[in-house]
Amino acid sequence: MPSITAAEATRSIGPYEILETIARGTVASVFKVRHRETEELAAIKAVLPPLSRNAVLLKRFEQEFRVSNALSHTNLVRALEFGHYEEAVYLVMELVDGPNLADRIERDGPLSEAEAVRVIVEAARGLHHAHKHGIVHRDVKPKNVLLGAKGQVKLADLGQLKDLELDLGLTGPGESMGTPCFMAPEQFRDAKRASVLGDVYSLGATLYTAITGETPFAGRGVTAILKKKQTNDLAPPRRLVPTLSERVERAILKAVRADPDVRPRNCLELIELLTTDKASAKAALPSSPARDKRKKGPAVERRASVRYACDVNTACKRNASIHPTDEYQDVWEGAVRDLSATGAGLLLPRRFEVGAVLRLELQTGTGKTSKVDMRIDRVERAARNIWFVAGSFVLPLGREELRNLL
Repeated sequence: MPSITAAEATRSIGPYEILETIARGTVASVFKVRHRETEELAAIKAVLPPLSRNAVLLKRFEQEFRVSNALSHTNLVRALEFGHYEEAVYLVMELVDGPNLADRIERDGPLSEAEAVRVIVEAARGLHHAHKHGIVHRDVKPKNVLLGAKGQVKLADLGQLKDLELDLGLTGPGESMGTPCFMAPEQFRDAKRASVLGDVYSLGATLYTAITGETPFAGRGVTAILKKKQTNDLAPPRRLVPTLSERVERAILKAVRADPDVRPRNCLELIELLTTDKASAKAALPSSPARDKRKKGPAVERRASVRYACDVNTACKRNASIHPTDEYQDVWEGAVRDLSATGAGLLLPRRFEVGAVLRLELQTGTGKTSKVDMRIDRVERAARNIWFVAGSFVLPLGREELRNLL
């Protein structure tokens, strides 16, 4: 057991009164604190002497504050203040009043499938936000997933993060960072190779533990762990939890593959694999009916451009906003029933609100794919659990692009 720290002996760090110790490590300790003047509660991570004199460690600590403070997302722990007190260096963070995922599993056992997926999906949303700003975490694991008392999920401990736009040279070539059982195999030999795909790997490994209660790729020593990772030597999660869905098992096993090119390309793709059963959604679509040109379809919006009847498969990615952005979260298989240069009519296995934006990935039999954003103008029920969705493209299709799709 580590000896008591100087901060714990004085029960204070700068203007903050220490209420309790949350965690104690070999590099830093984390405390629950209260500001003496404002009485606001927070968490403090403190690096104490003699490590506080380590120049590389201090730069990494400052980098953690700079990046965490700039990243504002509901699923990321926000850094609030960076300071020095006597010989201690500390970082003030928002307080998450609850256990981390590792402690929760140790206390209560594995999570249910639904709860585990919810936790990882929320952590993935926060991680995706960091990735969009050029930040790779490098140490995603159950201990760094914090669970609030009201169900909040926040990803913490960005101390090993890598800023892709500002490499301070804190990680030398060949240096390994992260926690072995949850770390991508390519990260073992050189932490500078850490990438978005490495974080996706760690999310998959963390989900494996959340559902099974077991540590993935566990072995005696780092060499044994790495060998298991390189050969994909992992007990399938359904062998340990027979009630687990095939969809979630496939997502986990794809995320933790040794070959980075086989993994989901980003956090959003992992979320899609965990939350969307594409096969079931596609099976729910009715087959293409024989068309009578004298009859109109179930609902056809009026467009100025010529409308062509067609039968084109599409993957529809839902945007949570009414404005087109890159934040597409859910994927639904659908079928295009009519298409023009300025819009489309689709059959989809779910209802969307008018004004929402879908990103259509229009796929033809020749393998061509066109991505286009469509704002929904009208929605009508076409059959049981099937809706006809008509909308207008944010940017019209070009003549050649339309011809290739018909």
